[in-house]
Amino acid sequence: MAKDKILVQFDFDENYGTVVDLICFNLGIDSGKYFKTFKDANAYLMIINKSKDFPDIAIIAGYLGRGSTDGEELAKKFREISPKTKIIAYTADDEAKWGDYLAIKSSDGQENSLIGILAKLTGKEFNFDNSKTK
Repeated sequence: MAKDKILVQFDFDENYGTVVDLICFNLGIDSGKYFKTFKDANAYLMIINKSKDFPDIAIIAGYLGRGSTDGEELAKKFREISPKTKIIAYTADDEAKWGDYLAIKSSDGQENSLIGILAKLTGKEFNFDNSKTK
């Protein structure tokens, strides 16, 4: 059995963290670690740089409490430390070019939806019905 992909998410807005948690739940994967601020994200990067325990996927929001380029700066640092980690730019900016994938926070389309991108990267199928069947 293949191991599940390891995720880490960086987003200032807890509402979007909850959205990612729900998407991961319906994909049947662990939503991983969650960091809200640029400072916490940098501390995490120092830890993984020492431990070499890199996540498979990083979901990075454009804003992490300082300014509009937070996500881009973090993605650049992440890429230097962990070049194999797939970075999903999770932002409202539909022209962001700093991630391997672009998930638009308000997207209705499959092409730029976080669901579609995570399903592709993890090989898991999104379950639209999370109720227990008898």
